[in-house]
Amino acid sequence: MQVQTVADITPNSTPTQISALHIDAYWIAITASGSTIRWGDVNVGSGRGNAIPTGTTVIIPRISFDQQGYDLSTVYVYGTGSDKVSISYGA
Repeated sequence: MQVQTVADITPNSTPTQISALHIDAYWIAITASGSTIRWGDVNVGSGRGNAIPTGTTVIIPRISFDQQGYDLSTVYVYGTGSDKVSISYGA
């Protein structure tokens, strides 16, 4: 497994994929640089998904060894204005 990164994402009031490519990740770390950051599925928005406080990192681990990885193309982030999201993952 290697640690990988994604260029910072500025969602600008739009649900934005972490990756356009199908990538299986064994864990995902999402760090919020803004007050309106949320993560979830394609329906994430200002009132939907999990909120991440500014400067906080959320780690989404694989639960068990027989669980497949998370497909990064199905994970989305949302934020407004100049809010940014930093992403790292293990693949």
